[in-house]
Amino acid sequence: MSEIDSPNTSRELKDLTECPVCLERFVQPVQLSCGHSFCNSCVERITRSGKVICPQCRHETSVPSEGLAISYRLKDLVALVSRVEEVGSSSTDAQTQMDFDEINTDTPQNGAQESDGMMMWRLATVFKFEILCAAPWGENLLIGADGGLMLCEFDRSRQSKVYELITQRRFEQLAVLKEENLLITISGKKRRIRIYNLSWLMQKLVDAKGSARGAPVQKRWKNLDDLQGAQHFKSVCYENQEYLVVGLEFSIIIYMWESGPHSKFVPFKSFASLPHSPLIVDLTLENHVRLKVLYASAQGFHAIDLDSSSIYDIHIPFNKEVVPRCIAVLPNSAGTQLVFCYDDRCVYVNTNGRLSKKVDLRWVDTTCNDVSVAYLSTGKVVSWGPVAIEIYSVNTSNLDIALMYEKTFKFRFMCEFDDVVFYTVAEPDGSSCRIEGIKGIQFAAMLQSKSENGCIRVPQPSLQEYGVITM
Repeated sequence: MSEIDSPNTSRELKDLTECPVCLERFVQPVQLSCGHSFCNSCVERITRSGKVICPQCRHETSVPSEGLAISYRLKDLVALVSRVEEVGSSSTDAQTQMDFDEINTDTPQNGAQESDGMMMWRLATVFKFEILCAAPWGENLLIGADGGLMLCEFDRSRQSKVYELITQRRFEQLAVLKEENLLITISGKKRRIRIYNLSWLMQKLVDAKGSARGAPVQKRWKNLDDLQGAQHFKSVCYENQEYLVVGLEFSIIIYMWESGPHSKFVPFKSFASLPHSPLIVDLTLENHVRLKVLYASAQGFHAIDLDSSSIYDIHIPFNKEVVPRCIAVLPNSAGTQLVFCYDDRCVYVNTNGRLSKKVDLRWVDTTCNDVSVAYLSTGKVVSWGPVAIEIYSVNTSNLDIALMYEKTFKFRFMCEFDDVVFYTVAEPDGSSCRIEGIKGIQFAAMLQSKSENGCIRVPQPSLQEYGVITM
């Protein structure tokens, strides 16, 4: 092992080149008078009246009108480390930014580039409780469970640690807004929309590590308008404007992000007494002009025109209740082409309710209703059934590959993280849960020639070396 590849050196390099605010590599780094460095954009967001308070030590620094000078020495260091990592990753097929045990999926690796195959890993930690949600934060992963919020920290040395940030609170949905320095959640027994300050969570992480801390962050969290009974929310950005759509029991509220000295989400539109209870919500911008709320209920899929406030049905399955899985607005469609997943199938429609593709995309593993489905940015629809993970192409509606497990599990989609898709694998009795990931899922179709009838068997993990976390 080279000196730069050692775990200690990798950790030191990460600490030197990572912004403490956004948790990503420095971009145009600047240094405050206290000596702490941050991305220039991160400093600009927290500058008030020509002064900035350091998020780490709370020292006040005056910011000149032309802005702080770029630290070119630190910028060159970031560029150097990035080049070294690129060389290291290209020379080692097993190199990865995550802490996973690789599963043999007969992925074509000999004679092929790493980016041209699909790989599957298991996070080397077993949780003795059910994980409900997750969201990427920088290069790490926030994890929500029935008993609290955790952060799983990764590094390039294939090491990871899990830190408890918040305890005794249930977290059902998470979304990180990096630019606004916020974590939006559905949490608590009353299912409130609670928004956390990421700087405060970073301070909690520093405390969990036992490191030195600065002055406490005052704004820890805030409930959004005292809302209760939230079913689902979606954060989207159109025309440089951030929107937050919140679905309650029989109403939907749309908020806009208002920048300024008191940056916050302010109400934009609200629709009460809906005919159907929204279970999934989304927002689309048609042809860069017209905003429409999309939502799913047990009766089907519906839309609300924000200009006219008219509510109409887009897709209602014939005479039956459904279990909605996900709503996706297809890219490069001017916000008009949609994919609705429900029960055991997907339909392609436009925002006017007309079928745009006469195809019947159905997943094979329908042995129970407890299925998790997600539309991915790579143009894939993935379904997690009790014994199989099925990967479909949205363009062709064909099954690319199915990953078959040797026993029945309860799967749950978590999130996308760069080109890795995270999901949980839980025992049916809820006794244990682990996190798995699939990297390079866009290349799933390439495995057809290596598979047996389009299926790949996933071996059972060996748990002897796994760390166990209880809560």
